[in-house]
Amino acid sequence: MKKDQRSKSIEYVERHGLPNFINPFVEPLFYRENRQRLVQEIEMMKAIGRATPQASVTGALAAMRNRPDRAEVLQQLKCPVLFIFGKDDGAVPLEKALEQCHLPANSMVYFMEKTGHMAMFERTYETRKALEKFAETIYG
Repeated sequence: MKKDQRSKSIEYVERHGLPNFINPFVEPLFYRENRQRLVQEIEMMKAIGRATPQASVTGALAAMRNRPDRAEVLQQLKCPVLFIFGKDDGAVPLEKALEQCHLPANSMVYFMEKTGHMAMFERTYETRKALEKFAETIYG
């Protein structure tokens, strides 16, 4: 289903232009209750998206569509892995997050309430604290 959606997104960008794709794409990455509070961050992400060359966006969509499953890579990792998931992420559903976070032998996992795909903006303090704690476990 995701592969089909990425193909449709590529077609949409090519047919209607990058701004028409980016503008409605960015906002749903944020949890709906956070959107009004994060208007500046959403606008910044839209501006970055619109400034990106169209070929880069369609190339990234094609690469995501065509990439093979990488679960084996996570299973074989010897290094620690940090996962930060928004419980209300429309891009990575909670069920998928739960499948992924158990794959590495050594992982630290944070599930953030009322957070979408953009925890670094939606829960800045909590995201920073998660990164700090992860770094402390690695570097002491």
